[in-house]
Formats: sequence, structure tokens, C-alpha cells
Amino acid sequence: MRAVLDIVIIVLDLYVWLLIASAILSWLIAFNVVNTRNQFVAMVGDFLWRITEPVLRPIRSIMPNLGGIDISPVILILIIIAIIKSLGLGLPALEPALAAVIALLAILIGTTPAYAGGGFRKGGQADPWRCAPPPSPPGCEHDVTHNHG
Repeated sequence: MRAVLDIVIIVLDLYVWLLIASAILSWLIAFNVVNTRNQFVAMVGDFLWRITEPVLRPIRSIMPNLGGIDISPVILILIIIAIIKSLGLGLPALEPALAAVIALLAILIGTTPAYAGGGFRKGGQADPWRCAPPPSPPGCEHDVTHNHG
């Protein structure tokens, strides 16, 4: 049984390195350091995209739009680390890491103004132009969100 767990842990470790390689290659492509017309670069990029995208896509659909910053690989790496810890040390080791991932998601989703206003476009994307007005400060009797004059 331990040999099977060791193989699963090795595969998960390898997948973490593939996620890191995919992120680095995406940066290199974005900053025009590598040429995607090169056949080797195109093959490596296609391989990394096919390996990582099916797992990252559900995480990206949950995450709010952070303006071009994609932290879904970081979240997936944290989830994989939590799984590895739970396989190596038993189920109680999963609780702190999983709680950290859930707290990170709650913070990211909870602090996005587009989600607070409830404005969504078709396809589940947040509408950045429909945001909730800021709350009135405590002790303020008049409405500060509307200009009355």
C-alpha cells in the first residue's frame, strides 16, 4: 500500500513542476522572450497547456477577474500540497492546508466589488461597471452615495 502512495505522491510532485513550467513558459511568451513559431517551443507549450488546462479551468471559473493576473496555478499547487500532506501524514494534516485554500478563495471573492454588486454578464463573468456603492460611515444620517444638489 505504501508503494502506491509513494507513486501517487511522485506523480503529484511532477504535476507541480509541470504547473511551474507552464507558468514560466506563459511569462516568457507574454514578454516575447521565446518565439512560439519555433516548433520545439510550440510543442512544449501545447503539451503543458493540454496537461494543465483541464485542471486549471474549473479553478479559473470560480476565481474573480484579477485584471490579467492568473493565480489559479498557485491555488492548484496549494491544493496538491494539501493532498500530498494528507497522503503522507494522514487525514488530519489536510485540515490546515484546506482551510488556508478556502480562506484565500473567500478573501479573493469577497473583496471583489463586481461580486458585491451582483452584476454578472452572460457566461458568469462579473460586470466591472456594476458595483455596489460604498457603505455609509457609522453615525452618518444622510445618503453619501447620491449627489442631491
